[in-house]
Amino acid sequence: MNSVGQLLEKNLAEFEKNLERYELELSELADTTARTRLRQVFREMRQTVEVISSGVSSMRGLSSVVTHRLDDINLLPKSEPEK
Repeated sequence: MNSVGQLLEKNLAEFEKNLERYELELSELADTTARTRLRQVFREMRQTVEVISSGVSSMRGLSSVVTHRLDDINLLPKSEPEK
């Protein structure tokens, strides 16, 4: 789970960089009205990326907690059944 989370975070970061680049490129080609709309659309996309990134981060954190709990369970000696 952690590896998948890392891969998603890496690709999301790359996607964010591309969003910035595309916004700049398109803004240069657009008139004032279109530029305003472009900024709004790209802002919404960045917000969505932030939500996804937060979810991935939470997933990785939960995975880490579960892994540590399982390690703790396996490290404790098993108690012998009472007779």
